[in-house]
Amino acid sequence: MSSEQTPCATIPADTALPIRTVVVPDGIEVSDILFLTSLLPCCAQIALPYWAKITGVIRNLTAGDRRIGVTASLVTASGSVAERYTDTVDLEGGEKSSFEIKLIESRDRTVEISLVVTQADL
Repeated sequence: MSSEQTPCATIPADTALPIRTVVVPDGIEVSDILFLTSLLPCCAQIALPYWAKITGVIRNLTAGDRRIGVTASLVTASGSVAERYTDTVDLEGGEKSSFEIKLIESRDRTVEISLVVTQADL
């Protein structure tokens, strides 16, 4: 191993970024939000194409069908948004499902995450 390489065991594990803001419209419930980091390429047999993902459960509390968008905004130290990633879920009345947002870019600039849930037309 060259002097520039670092054994995987000495690389500190990433900690979850804080999810500071969660905006949810009436009639929608979001729960079980998790921030999961991917293994570093030296620790995994195959490097994943994203550095982290956010998962959670979303429930339609109304009787009608709804198309729900969940957007994660990656916020920098200056408060600006570096990137936005979205997952869309179609839910029937009373149904629940999960969402999964994969974060591709801006790992080094992100200090917190904001989640916004919106309703779109079917």
